This record gives sequence, structure tokens and C-alpha cells, in this order.
Amino acid sequence: ASLEMKTVRLDTLVTEAARAHQLAAASKGLRLKIEAQDTSLEADPEKLRSIVDNLISNAVKFTPPGGTITVKAAARGGASAEIEVVDSGPGIPPEERESIFNLFFRGRTKAESSPIKGSGLGLAIARELVEAHGGQIAVVGGGSGGHFRVTLPRRSARTLADAA
Repeated sequence: ASLEMKTVRLDTLVTEAARAHQLAAASKGLRLKIEAQDTSLEADPEKLRSIVDNLISNAVKFTPPGGTITVKAAARGGASAEIEVVDSGPGIPPEERESIFNLFFRGRTKAESSPIKGSGLGLAIARELVEAHGGQIAVVGGGSGGHFRVTLPRRSARTLADAA
């Protein structure tokens, strides 16, 4: 994926992305909380938005009514920025934490318990876009519910090379 790098206000982008899902969340009785600190980074704003959209829509899909989705954005030291989407849904079984990013993968729990038919593309696309930015996406284990963390370099490798 070719990227159009710009300086992006991560807090603004995450807040706007979350707001776009507010209706869908509200219609399911979900609370959507945004915890975004002032952070900027170099990224392709459209592709970054697509990553955040995919993670939030995934959380809205799999969080049962009455649940909460928290979308966080923050700087992690000077070098990287993090986006986290945490939901109070069923979570991701440890044995699915790697395969969940594969194309067309659909977890067992989803198929049995819910009428939702995902394409299985969202997370694969998100991972591809994150990796194109030189970042990483992972499922964070240990808590209940789903918890995705995206870590992105705040300055692209290309910019660092230009500056050197």
C-alpha cells in the first residue's frame, strides 16, 4: 500500500472515527468512550482512519448490548503512538489471537452465538495498513473482552532517512 504521509493529529482522528460509530453503538445500547491524549504522528490519514474504523466496527459488532467500548490514543514515549480499542465483549480465545488477523478468518464463538456474518477482512486489512506504516497490531490478552493495540512510529522511517 503506498502511503501519503502527513502530520496527523491522532486524538482528532480517533475521536472523529469513534463518533462515526456512535449511532451504531447507541442502537445496541453500547457506551462508546474516547480517551485520546494530544498526540500527533506521521501517517497516511485515510489509511489510519481505516485502521481505527475497522477496529471500532469490529468491537461494535461483537460487544453484547449494554457493553462498553473504549477507544484510546496516546503517545508512548517520543518514538511511538498507540491506539487501543477495548470492548466488554466475549474477547478472543488465546488460540485465535494470531489467526484472527488472517484473511477471511472468523472465530468459532462468533459463528455459534451470533447472527453476525463478518467478511473476515477487517482485521486483515487493518494489519496490512498498520504494517505498511512500520507499526504493529496485536491482541492484548489477560483482560476480559476484546483488546486490540496498534503501535505506530510517530515519525516514518522515510522521514528519518531524509533527515539523516
